[in-house]
Amino acid sequence: MRYLALLHTMSVSAITLYTNRMCPYAQRVAIALEHSGLQHDKVEVDLYGSKGFTKKDLKAVEAQAGLSPKGYIPVLSIDDETLRESTACVERVGALAPEKLAPGDAAAAAWAVAHC
Repeated sequence: MRYLALLHTMSVSAITLYTNRMCPYAQRVAIALEHSGLQHDKVEVDLYGSKGFTKKDLKAVEAQAGLSPKGYIPVLSIDDETLRESTACVERVGALAPEKLAPGDAAAAAWAVAHC
């Protein structure tokens, strides 16, 4: 819990969600970000084509962050931290805005994470 409190007090200057509106895993991160009220940018990734921001571009973002480049979404960049996998992304957003996303009851919080 002390770690979560420390994360909450940290200032975040840039949040970017690399997403695709058709992906339910990316949608859950987008919903968490919208509900959190945190300022963020969304980059729509063209998963099957070659126009705009493509999987190749996403792999470059992942590689620059030290992740093995897979081109999977969602990818969430928070300042110099980059996360992949929707559960990790939602938990990180929750740590930044606990008053918006985390129920006060530990059992209710665990249920919400398991069912989100």
